[in-house]
Amino acid sequence: MKVLVTGGAGFIGSHLVERLVKDGYDVTVIDDLSNSNFRSVPEDAYFIDGDILEQDKLDEAVRYCDCVFHLAAKISVPESIKNPKETMRVNVEGTDAVIKASNEAGVKKIVFASSAAVYGNISLPCKENMQELIPTSPYGESKLIAEQLLNDCRIKTVILRYFNVYGERQKDSVIMRFLSDMRKMENPIIYGDGMRTRDFVNVADVVEANMLAMKIGTSGMFNIGTGNETTIRKLVELINRTIGCDIKPLFTEPRDINDVTRSVANTFHAKKHLGFKAKVSLMNGLKKMVEKYCYSG
Repeated sequence: MKVLVTGGAGFIGSHLVERLVKDGYDVTVIDDLSNSNFRSVPEDAYFIDGDILEQDKLDEAVRYCDCVFHLAAKISVPESIKNPKETMRVNVEGTDAVIKASNEAGVKKIVFASSAAVYGNISLPCKENMQELIPTSPYGESKLIAEQLLNDCRIKTVILRYFNVYGERQKDSVIMRFLSDMRKMENPIIYGDGMRTRDFVNVADVVEANMLAMKIGTSGMFNIGTGNETTIRKLVELINRTIGCDIKPLFTEPRDINDVTRSVANTFHAKKHLGFKAKVSLMNGLKKMVEKYCYSG
């Protein structure tokens, strides 16, 4: 079976490509390397250096594919606020281009990397069937519009709304920032009071969700999270535990007053219809990252 992973050199995409290659799939990757690394792509995958809005390269990438994993995107919320047009261009126009190319190529299924950012500040836990979605950033808006495009297309589509994904190869996240500071015995900076919450889900679980999405016979939309809510203060405590220290955070003014206050997934639908349940606890996931970044080399 031949598959395409857009954004397959990125953080989540490269982990997914590794799993697909390991499981014997014929994998093509298209990535413009704007926020990724070619060295993250396994040698057994066919790599195309290109933007999904370059029609000829996208047509080449999708040719003869049965399934497309669409992960290529502008993923930074702050950047989306500074440059919303570019975020919309890549995330919305790019998704439309992938749909059209997939239709032409006879692709049977698209698995789309969406985001919990589509929910905004709504009552928790976030459920897939909530009708009133109010994203608080252009990034969230772009993902919601992309979802609508996919829901209207003729191809079977599985939309995965990722919550806060973390793990090896991640370049920028609250976890990576804290690890970077705390490994140097510096105080991590918390914007605000540290009581904002996130549902941190390990990249290995996200990869498993993608594999399950490829195999189910229907379309669908699923939250990919753990169902556990963690405050930013608690995150510092957990990292301290893993490195055996007691480094106190420094508190400063909130960076973005429109940031989501609380976020946690309702995972019932994913368990029942996708067969997905996160297996990596936050503590165990942090231990692996600490071993990788604090004690290697």
